[in-house]
Amino acid sequence: MARYFSRFPKTVYSSSNTNFSVESVTNLISRFTIEQNLKNNTSAYYEYEIRDSDTPEIVAFKVYGSPERHWIILNFNNIVDPQFDWPLDYRSLNLLINQK
Repeated sequence: MARYFSRFPKTVYSSSNTNFSVESVTNLISRFTIEQNLKNNTSAYYEYEIRDSDTPEIVAFKVYGSPERHWIILNFNNIVDPQFDWPLDYRSLNLLINQK
């Protein structure tokens, strides 16, 4: 996961608590996107059926050989929040249905 943030842009941050010192920090608010024409190109990606125990990291490992490439899976599928946008496993889905 640490390498994921290595490509993020840096921004200047100053804190009034530290004698107004200025330091360069990683801008965690930025987001990478993939061009829409690449997303529309069906030969640019693999079709994959998500299994019950799959997470974005597991799928990235199976497809790309590295769990750190999970952001590609999420971005191509327009998933912003994996906690709520990623399909639930069978047990979690049943618990949610029973709660509702």
